Amino acid sequence: MLYIVDSSVVLKWYLDDQEENNSRALSIKDAYLAGECDIIVPRLLFYEVGNVLAQKKPKDAQRYIQALFDMGLSQYPEEESFFRKTVEISQQTGTTVYDASFHALAILTGGTLITADAKYYAQAKQLGNIELL
Repeated sequence: MLYIVDSSVVLKWYLDDQEENNSRALSIKDAYLAGECDIIVPRLLFYEVGNVLAQKKPKDAQRYIQALFDMGLSQYPEEESFFRKTVEISQQTGTTVYDASFHALAILTGGTLITADAKYYAQAKQLGNIELL
């Protein structure tokens, strides 16, 4: 199984365990670490997660970012075809290019985007390759 997890899911790995659906997000992380699934992400994920952690968990941000890199998540090579698909999805769904980039990756790789962003999910579920956490 190939998953593309967006920042809304990854942030649940590091933020307060009272977050909604936190246990499901952690189960995806655990499955990856156990070799039960693959995860691939766009590089954008590291910037988005780093930005939120720097603001919400400044004392722990560096350690959490290092832990995220140490997981060895595959990073998709962002080529022209990836950007074209991202813009296409953004236009089809009326969402940001940032959000659409994760979905484009899922579609291009045949994986499933896992998101905790209910608004994005509602706007983009008709394209397939997406699951709400």
